[in-house]
Amino acid sequence: MRKTILTFNLLLLTFLRLYSQEIKISDTDIALMKLEKSITETQNSISEIKETVKSSGDTSSILTEKITKLEEETAVLKKSLEEMSALRRQIAGLEKSQKDTEAEFQKKFGSKIKANDDAIEIILSDIYRLREDIISGRKPVVSVKKPFKEYIPYIALGVSVISLVVAVH
Repeated sequence: MRKTILTFNLLLLTFLRLYSQEIKISDTDIALMKLEKSITETQNSISEIKETVKSSGDTSSILTEKITKLEEETAVLKKSLEEMSALRRQIAGLEKSQKDTEAEFQKKFGSKIKANDDAIEIILSDIYRLREDIISGRKPVVSVKKPFKEYIPYIALGVSVISLVVAVH
């Protein structure tokens, strides 16, 4: 029995020693754990960088395409602007030419146009007078002999129209 008690005590002492024994973590163990943590963080960072590079690569290609399209559109706009400038210069030239032509036309035919306007005014007044005579029931007097002076606007208008037609052709 003594042996059993001794064995029991020995077992008890061993157990107590194991139980009371401190778990010692050396500096090397701590360094290894830090290294393992650092490696894990590095792997996570690498994964994030890969995803970022992949998405930035997609973004980069998209941006490159958009920049290319913008450059093409800018070139088209520049060409259109140059065409518009050329057209504007042509329009300005045509406007100047038109003003010159109008001034020349006014010089050549201004007096004739004025005479025609006067003749048209006289003829229209005669037409309105005839219309009023017809509306009021009076018989228009057509056969009344007018002095030659009153026919001058009609003759001048006819001559002006003929000379204008000849000048234009």
